[in-house]
Amino acid sequence: MSFNDGGLDIITSKGTNLVLVQCKNWKMSNNYKVNQKDIRAYVGDCFLYLQNIEQDYLKVSYHFIVSHNNILTKSAEIFLGQNKFIKFKCVPFENS
Repeated sequence: MSFNDGGLDIITSKGTNLVLVQCKNWKMSNNYKVNQKDIRAYVGDCFLYLQNIEQDYLKVSYHFIVSHNNILTKSAEIFLGQNKFIKFKCVPFENS
């Protein structure tokens, strides 16, 4: 099955607000860290998605969500610090 979401995990809207979300629930290890390249890919996916829709009236929010603290590389931390429009949040995964 294919969707026209450009790889984004969640796309939602209400009124003129559009939210684009990327989620990473990677196993915590030194081999799997979110780096600047991962976040740049997300931003690129967002802008590609926005090119295909009428967006003149929309207020767009960008959310990058991870499941573990300390999963960002230093380059990812710097990139997020320089690009404050990206909202970054850690939501720990809970086993039921």
